[in-house]
Parts: sequence; structure tokens; C-alpha cells
Amino acid sequence: MTALSNGQLLVAGGRCGTSESTGESELYDPTAKKWSATSNLNDARGYSVAVRLADGLVLVAGGLFINGVVGVTTEIYTPA
Repeated sequence: MTALSNGQLLVAGGRCGTSESTGESELYDPTAKKWSATSNLNDARGYSVAVRLADGLVLVAGGLFINGVVGVTTEIYTPA
């Protein structure tokens, strides 16, 4: 989960139970207490790292891809 500049939280990727990684992403607005869909990751990944950069973009890196493959790619999430 990564805090965005606008106060929303980005949840990108993860694991579906104990089986497969997912590329689904959602935004959570803690003020409104509502979830909303956003752009999914290009690669399904669990156990990745996501960091908000100084310009407000979010860097998502690494993780465990489908079928247990260790991921070495990165993606950029643009909140706009």
C-alpha cells in the first residue's frame, strides 16, 4: 500500500490467497471510506515494493510473478 499525494492509498498487485500473483490495482480514499478501480499493473506481481517518488509518481519494482518467477522489472503508476 502506498500513500499518494492526494491522500488516497494505492494497493497494487499482491497474492490471491496462497496461489497466484495478481496485477489488479485499487485506490482507497480514507476520507470517504471507499475503494475504486484504477489501472492494473502490466505484470501480475506479489511481494513487490512500491514507493512514491518526489514528483508524485509511484515506482513498483520486483516481486514474485505468476508461477513463482522472481520479477526484475519495474513499472510506474501515474496518479493522474
